[in-house]
Amino acid sequence: MSGALNHYVPRMSTQTLAILTLLCIGAAAAQPQGSATPAQPAPVQPAPAVKSGATIRGTLPIVPRKRPQVKEYGAQPAIKVEAPDASMSVVWIGSGFAPIDGSSVPVQSITQSGYQFRPEVTVIQSGTRVAFPNSDENYHSVFSLSENQQFDVGRYVKGEEPEAKAFVTPGVVDLFCDVHDHMRGHIIVTDTPWFARSDSAGKFEIAGIAPGKHAVRIWVGPRRKLIEKEVEVQEGQVLEVDWSSTDGSPSK
Repeated sequence: MSGALNHYVPRMSTQTLAILTLLCIGAAAAQPQGSATPAQPAPVQPAPAVKSGATIRGTLPIVPRKRPQVKEYGAQPAIKVEAPDASMSVVWIGSGFAPIDGSSVPVQSITQSGYQFRPEVTVIQSGTRVAFPNSDENYHSVFSLSENQQFDVGRYVKGEEPEAKAFVTPGVVDLFCDVHDHMRGHIIVTDTPWFARSDSAGKFEIAGIAPGKHAVRIWVGPRRKLIEKEVEVQEGQVLEVDWSSTDGSPSK
């Protein structure tokens, strides 16, 4: 034996080598493929929000409007006075809520268009701000002499818009134009979040009303008549009403 260290490598039989090869192949087949993506659980969809409270829907009185007269103003170029909005009424339920923060809700707009206020009737919760953009080619000047909100924004033309005004005191604010004396508009300021303006057929719907007894006030335009009623609702109730009689009494 030489001075170099000889290593002894045991010899394996052909049968032993075959068995080991089969074991290695089976182990490799059991391993997951590198490109496979583990199955992901389906995302859980949140349950739809359920609005609490009661819903009242039905019909309000509608008074047909007289045919509007077209009016001309001095030596100005011919002015096309368009027809005012269709007659609408307003209903609000409950009272005693504090004014809201006007910066937390969108500013409402009453536009002078076709030499009319549009919409002619607007209902808001106390604290809401209202803007008065002019889309006509002539001057307008919006003002009110109503006890709960007196103001005058002065004359301004298309492209000029006075600063939006906050309406805080509940009540009806009648709007006029100092330039065109036929123009009429109304803002109903409520101290409740439960209010609605009807469509031209008198239909309305108010949701989310707290259970209990509530005072009901209906403003009938353009007659400007105020009707007072009372209603009681329960949680989850959908109350169908017919308040279409102009004297305020139910028709059934």
